[in-house]
Amino acid sequence: MTGASPIYSWNFGDGSSASGGSTTHAFATAGGFQVTLTVTNGCTPITISKTIPVGFGFHVYNPLINQFP
Repeated sequence: MTGASPIYSWNFGDGSSASGGSTTHAFATAGGFQVTLTVTNGCTPITISKTIPVGFGFHVYNPLINQFP
């Protein structure tokens, strides 16, 4: 990417969102959640999504460890 600094926008599929190149998120309920990352730098945004399974109990999703394919 060239030009403006990239802006990272996360949507965790459960009504929560975050910004920044690195983030974590704790899901309150079990289920399948579509996690979406959109990166923009002044040009056309790039969006990638992945549905992740969340089991019962506490689950923390760290996108840098649980990377998108």
